[in-house]
Amino acid sequence: MNRRILLVFEKEPQHISAFREWLQLGQEDYDVEHISMEEAFLQRVNDFFPASCFVLLSLDSISPAHRQSFLQRVRASGSVAKLVLLVAPELEDEAIDMVGAFADDYVLTDSPKRLRLLLKQVQEKIPSCKMRCQSFNLLKMGLAPFLMAQMRR
Repeated sequence: MNRRILLVFEKEPQHISAFREWLQLGQEDYDVEHISMEEAFLQRVNDFFPASCFVLLSLDSISPAHRQSFLQRVRASGSVAKLVLLVAPELEDEAIDMVGAFADDYVLTDSPKRLRLLLKQVQEKIPSCKMRCQSFNLLKMGLAPFLMAQMRR
């Protein structure tokens, strides 16, 4: 069974090939798709996401002027069971404002332990999705190997 991963990279597309190489080191097959434009992502969200999936979305990958409307449209798609924002510390106030209306939770990029805890909780609560679907920009944080290990479970 292929696991589906959606990468929303607006600023650093050069990391996509490195991420694909890391995934190929695993034992499972992955379908990796890169969508850099917000509209393309929204057009494909229902096709790409299985029902009841978990999405970890890097808030800085969305242009500031469109963040709320973008998240609202993702939520309205009905395909996302849990939407968690990954935010830089300087965007924490904005993330707090979005939790509830547009997202379920947020995690700071400088809190890898909290992210690990969140991923474990998601796997326990939504075992059928098993991290099939993620949108993230985590290579700078050094969390990509951790995420790959979680996805292999």
